Amino acid sequence: MKAPRSLLLFASLVLAGPSDAATLRVAIPALPASLGVPFTAVGQPSTATWSALFDALTRLEPDGSLKPALATAWAPVNPRLWRFTLRNDVKFHDGTPLTAQAVADSLAILRTKEAAKFYLASEMTHLKAIRATGPLTLEVETDVPDAILPRRMSILPIVSAAAWAMKGEAGFAQAPVGTGPYKLVDWGRGSGSAKLSAAADSWRKPNIDALELIPLDSAISRLQALMSGRVDVAARMNNEDIAPAKDGGFKLASLEAPQVLSLAFKLAGGNPKSPVADQRVRQAMSMALNRPGIATQILQGLAKPTGQAASSNTVGYTADIPVPPYDPERAKALLKEAGYGSGVTLTAEVMVGVSPADDLIYQQVVQDLGRIGVAVTLRTIPYAVWLRKYSANDWAGDMFSLTWDSSSFYDVIRVIGNASCAKPSPFFCDATLTPVIAAVDAEMDESKRLRALQALNARYATLAPALFLVTVSHHYGYTPKIRTLSLRNSGVVYEGVTFNP
Repeated sequence: MKAPRSLLLFASLVLAGPSDAATLRVAIPALPASLGVPFTAVGQPSTATWSALFDALTRLEPDGSLKPALATAWAPVNPRLWRFTLRNDVKFHDGTPLTAQAVADSLAILRTKEAAKFYLASEMTHLKAIRATGPLTLEVETDVPDAILPRRMSILPIVSAAAWAMKGEAGFAQAPVGTGPYKLVDWGRGSGSAKLSAAADSWRKPNIDALELIPLDSAISRLQALMSGRVDVAARMNNEDIAPAKDGGFKLASLEAPQVLSLAFKLAGGNPKSPVADQRVRQAMSMALNRPGIATQILQGLAKPTGQAASSNTVGYTADIPVPPYDPERAKALLKEAGYGSGVTLTAEVMVGVSPADDLIYQQVVQDLGRIGVAVTLRTIPYAVWLRKYSANDWAGDMFSLTWDSSSFYDVIRVIGNASCAKPSPFFCDATLTPVIAAVDAEMDESKRLRALQALNARYATLAPALFLVTVSHHYGYTPKIRTLSLRNSGVVYEGVTFNP
């Protein structure tokens, strides 16, 4: 949807006027449903708020590299024991110092019975013990070897356990205490936007005095807020909104996420006589798709066609896995070879509005498949229904929309594990891969693990449990009064934003 010309003219007038450099105003899709309790979800839109308030021991950069956060160093003592060294200059928002015991107490919250309801509690089940061995030294012991434990720790926000104990979950939600660059002032029950102030003692000291997070659930609303001057940054813009924003004099920042858009097949717990149970049918469907056309025509060149579960910034990405060739004639021949020369009828359940232009992408896939005799009926379902079906593998049809999302760890083992026999009610289960996955998890030598992981990723590409389509990118528009703006998968790097003089 393009912005009307009057809106563009109004935006140009706003840009010419004075600006308030004391507050950074960011339009985001939503505030966290659990407010200041950062254990209920991983990823956007919640992390757009929590990344301002909290830190983890480690953090992941857009290129997939692992960097220090609250921990400055880490190393395995043995395959089941990691030792972390903490920063010595970190304070919580209430002024109390960060110590190894404080970190251990924070992580212990997720190991209580009361915390079992939190999503992040599932990331703690294999942790046997967490103990402070010195003022700034923490040891984490696991039940099984865990080669990527430092990456796993990047999604576990450290909260003040003392404040949690004093306030309780409900009180902490309203008045969270972390170590991030901003601290909460007001969740905005009246105004509708959350207001935060700079944490002067933060180790990630921000350049701007205040932060206002304004929840607007639609991308066009966020674009209009940017163009009207209501906000300085519009998060998660649609591809079609980029040209109007640029025409209005605004800047654009894009981030390639460690995500791959796909249509996955229901191959376990489904109909063994379904056409998609035949690997040749899946490969034929893959060859029928014009991925480069989707990337350039629908996504304006802001995404990459792919034939694997990993994006190029994900550990395990395999450069020599080719993008499947667009070859409709060969696809038809392969279908005929599989005994489906007269055609195939399938159903796909999809959730739209998750990734840029995903509705248009799925429609294009249906058109491409139709040209080789594969008729696909799309059924759009809401997130709550999709999540229930995904958890139970209760799909009504043969395919479903699935983003292979490695953003938690930037490691493809994350999504491979979710597409394996280890997942409760799996949609894909090849028992021969189970020991291979376990061996990758246990390999502590980084170079050996990478080679094994890449080989495993290549096997998944060949087995074709999904039609891997394109990588996912997220786009942020911002006002020219901002001089520097950088992004991570969690959202804007708030402490790095500066305004022009």
